[in-house]
Amino acid sequence: KQTPFGEALEKNPEALMDIMDAEVDGQKSKVQDYRPNRSMKRQTRTSRVVRRTGNFNCMSNRDQVEIDLARRRLEGGGLSKETQRLAAIRIQRIWREWYKYCQENSEWMTITWICATMIQSHWRSYHVRRQIMDKHASNIQRQVRGYLVRKALRKHK
Repeated sequence: KQTPFGEALEKNPEALMDIMDAEVDGQKSKVQDYRPNRSMKRQTRTSRVVRRTGNFNCMSNRDQVEIDLARRRLEGGGLSKETQRLAAIRIQRIWREWYKYCQENSEWMTITWICATMIQSHWRSYHVRRQIMDKHASNIQRQVRGYLVRKALRKHK
């Protein structure tokens, strides 16, 4: 079931922006936006439409998940000891393999790191030189274009 405002919008959707703009001009709303981490201090048109039409976000599923998680924590329905032991074994095995890989390939990894640093430094120096040359080229183009325009104006006097 829609609110009377929602029903009116169904009949005259073109009037929506006028209504929302009039609401802003007429008064300053003290209703805060329901979304967290908002940098804006005022409501947006969208949030005003949502509030006026009554089409708020449904958070019942989120609330049910939180309730279920809290109930499981209270019941102690976590993972069994055997499952935790198998998970720890798997994590330790993967960590040991990764450590062994790093030890065996440390020379290659060091060379790759040094090469990447050299490529980055060359790119940065090229990029700086390119920016300087672009600035000089723009200056030359500006001077030549000005000269050509002044020459054309003298010719048409």
